[in-house]
Amino acid sequence: MKSIGIDIGASHIACGLYNDDIKKLENKIYVLNKMDTKLDINVSTKYFVDFIINLIDKLIKQYNININNIESIGLGCPGGIDRQNGIFLGSSEMNLNRINFRKALEKYNTKVFVENDCSCAGYSESYLSGLNEFLMITLGTNLGVAYIKDYKCIDEIVWNIIKINKSSFKVKYIKSFSNLSQIYNNTKRKDFPRGAIFNRYRKRGYRS
Repeated sequence: MKSIGIDIGASHIACGLYNDDIKKLENKIYVLNKMDTKLDINVSTKYFVDFIINLIDKLIKQYNININNIESIGLGCPGGIDRQNGIFLGSSEMNLNRINFRKALEKYNTKVFVENDCSCAGYSESYLSGLNEFLMITLGTNLGVAYIKDYKCIDEIVWNIIKINKSSFKVKYIKSFSNLSQIYNNTKRKDFPRGAIFNRYRKRGYRS
């Protein structure tokens, strides 16, 4: 069983072929994501969809992949997604509007899955290592946190690190992931300095 996976980031995009039978990434293309934020968001979104399709086509051609042997295409997207319908909800920092990847990639005639990129990392770690309860933290343009339990993503949150300017947590300890999510929802419109969140964790500690 083989699948194509695409990791979408604000600065880079990776596209690879994964062989589940031998649990190995067989082929990979890694490219810079050069989004033009001056373009109209609808135009930029169309260019981006074409870019993803061209990237998949390049992987298939470069490594002589038979698309009929591909069971699915999965996309790890930064921020919000609609899993049920295969929709990426968009990103202002990437100048992207809502994208229905299930429809956009229908020419490949295979299953298409869309998931938050941090959750994807958590699923991969759980699958490969056998861990069944942990927090997955991803660092990039955004800070993502996903709570993985019993090989499922229970919840996930995302901080936009660029817009974070000062720390103002009002509790001494984070007692649960739900509490962490609540803290984020209460403070997400405030400005925090980069690194302040981590310094606060270091000074006050973390308790599950």
